[in-house]
Amino acid sequence: IVLGRASNNLCVVDLDSVPLFDAVVETFKKEQIPARMVRTIRGRGHVYFVETDEHPSNKDKKTYSFNGELASIDLLAEGSQVVSPPTPGYELLGQNHGILQGNPIAVETMADAWGMIEYYLKENGHSLIKVEDQRTNGKYPQPWQEHVPAGQRNDSTYIEAVMLRKAGMPLDMAME
Repeated sequence: IVLGRASNNLCVVDLDSVPLFDAVVETFKKEQIPARMVRTIRGRGHVYFVETDEHPSNKDKKTYSFNGELASIDLLAEGSQVVSPPTPGYELLGQNHGILQGNPIAVETMADAWGMIEYYLKENGHSLIKVEDQRTNGKYPQPWQEHVPAGQRNDSTYIEAVMLRKAGMPLDMAME
């Protein structure tokens, strides 16, 4: 599906974490929020929204720590595409999953879409921390520098551990 203007401002929150998507599904069930959700071939998921602002958002990417694991969140809008059912391996979640199936949720912007999901997850007791904000308000040094200034060593080590974790290295090894 082509997102943005081509599809009447359709946009998707792409949750690249099975545990995070499962938590969103459970939260939407509990809160009885009608939604259009798709489980991807890898077990992750998409939550569909439609932007009401006349200027569609551009895509954005966020990284969070979700219950101690890194989770990538892609806010897909103008200029993005997503795969959806009936593509093999993609499943529209509905009544058989306990989901109140609905149309894409209307939001003003993609930031509002993620804000809604983040709010309900936190309200339902999930630990969700934006990685970029954990240490230096997003002002990290670039990873893999040959020489790191003394005042940036802790932050540099931290961001490199995050990068290793994103690449799939076990947490204890990345932290070491």
